[in-house]
Amino acid sequence: MPSPELTGGAGFTFEDAAAACYLAALVGGTTAPGLDARVVQRVAQQQADAGEPLDDVIVDALAPADNSLMRLSLQIKRSLTVSDAASNTDFREVIQRSWQTLQKTDFRVHVDRVGAAVGNISDDAYRNFTTVCEWARASESPASFFQRFGGGSGASQAHQAVVDAVRTCALADAGSLPDDALHRLLSHLVLIKFDLLHEGSTTEASVLAGLQRALAAVQQGRAQDLWGHLRQIARDGAGRREEFSRASVLRRLPSGYRFAGVPALAGDLEVLRESSRHW
Repeated sequence: MPSPELTGGAGFTFEDAAAACYLAALVGGTTAPGLDARVVQRVAQQQADAGEPLDDVIVDALAPADNSLMRLSLQIKRSLTVSDAASNTDFREVIQRSWQTLQKTDFRVHVDRVGAAVGNISDDAYRNFTTVCEWARASESPASFFQRFGGGSGASQAHQAVVDAVRTCALADAGSLPDDALHRLLSHLVLIKFDLLHEGSTTEASVLAGLQRALAAVQQGRAQDLWGHLRQIARDGAGRREEFSRASVLRRLPSGYRFAGVPALAGDLEVLRESSRHW
């Protein structure tokens, strides 16, 4: 059964909808939040049994330019508070599991990302957390990163609180991370905010626009139906600990949907059309 705090809207949960956003990108052959413009190739849910500490949603994506692969590993939280309070088990879980994921032998340093997808988080907390993570990615060494927190450097007490919270939470009760490890963790952390499960949702509007582009012109009016089917597939997939490719999602959809074609294949299709004209 889904956690009560995740429930909202038409029987679906926030986790269903967040996972379905990545399924929509998979079907449309496009990118999605947290992927640095890479194209979604695979989406998996509830992968703890497969050795994934961050197990709610796992997304594999390819860079169109060089086919390099990245993995985005996420815990899904309907709401999140950034603090190291002992009672703040959700944040502690995200940070601890993120650190555990970084220890995996197949983790790609400077490429893969770990963290959380959230619905409700204060604007200040979200801004401060993402700013600290971007500073870590922009710093070539732990020393240059921590120099940002010196006097007059622009970092506030709120930014320092984010650093302290992540340092404290990463190792549970086994101490705190040293500077080099903390810099490594922060440089791979992401916090993705989804606006879902209510009328006027900006995330849902963006997803629907993408699905309209993915559908053949005569079927673009079915984008809302397609979104509902993808949420149902995500809901069922969580219970089955399922892995999805584009082909497997298309097989799960009701018959009758017609798609315009994956954008990444547009160049190849144009070559075929040109060759056909010459033939």
